[in-house]
Amino acid sequence: MGVNFRYSGIYDSLVHKALGKEFKPDASLADYRRMARELEAEWRPKEQSILFGMESATGLKFRMDVECYLITHDLFAPFSDPLTIGIHKPSGELREPKRLASILCHEAIHNLFMQHKEKPPWDIGTWRRLWPDEPWNVQNHIPVYAVLESVPPAADYLKHELGVLREHGLTNYLRAWEIASADPRAVLGSITQNTQQ
Repeated sequence: MGVNFRYSGIYDSLVHKALGKEFKPDASLADYRRMARELEAEWRPKEQSILFGMESATGLKFRMDVECYLITHDLFAPFSDPLTIGIHKPSGELREPKRLASILCHEAIHNLFMQHKEKPPWDIGTWRRLWPDEPWNVQNHIPVYAVLESVPPAADYLKHELGVLREHGLTNYLRAWEIASADPRAVLGSITQNTQQ
């Protein structure tokens, strides 16, 4: 079990078209190859401890390898199904490998939950009951941040992510982290104890 980094020229070209940007296949593929090498060097030494830590924290098992598409730009933001990360910042600069790894940690947890979306308590319905007064985006990220806080190598990447969230004023994500970080074990315990459908 692990993460497989992928590139799809068709996928990348469709995102370029949706963003109204010119697609340059050779440049996009060269950037992918460079960033995939750098991300491999950053991610692989920690990969198994992070993924097994996610499984341990949730009691869930990855049912399959995580396929991670690295494309030139995010359509809106990185997302987990299919796990897709843009290798460029909105400014056009390449993202640092540590930032890509922090995004990968976050989206891999969502991907793990997606592989078990039919299985309470790891579904949004449970989370809505646990935090009914919070917006859905906060509810959806409390478990993510509780897991990140519980897995030491992932927690290191979380520090990097929090800096980006603060820089961009992403208050719903920060609110979710505040709730989760107060007591990550209690948050995860409240989720696993809530099996009502």
